[in-house]
Amino acid sequence: MRIFREKLIFFLIVFLFLVTASSSTNAEELLPENFTTKISLQPAITKIIADDNLPRALQKLNILHGEMAMEGWVLFSVIEYIDDEDFEGFFATYVKSKNIN
Repeated sequence: MRIFREKLIFFLIVFLFLVTASSSTNAEELLPENFTTKISLQPAITKIIADDNLPRALQKLNILHGEMAMEGWVLFSVIEYIDDEDFEGFFATYVKSKNIN
């Protein structure tokens, strides 16, 4: 019972910290129209790295990052490609290099 109580108290402290930290964000910055203004509807491209071997897929992803940067693209997001609970690679989305901030 004591261990459960300590874990519960720890969880509540972490939860309250996260809620307090997230509430300090300006709510207007989270509105969709402000986000679109920040990325200013830049051209985007999504590439797929189809390789079920994680170390090899990561190497290919790093090479792709370098190639895309040389062409003026900036990484926007990387999402794992999972099929039937098996790792199959990555989807990497890039935007043309402009001021994102």
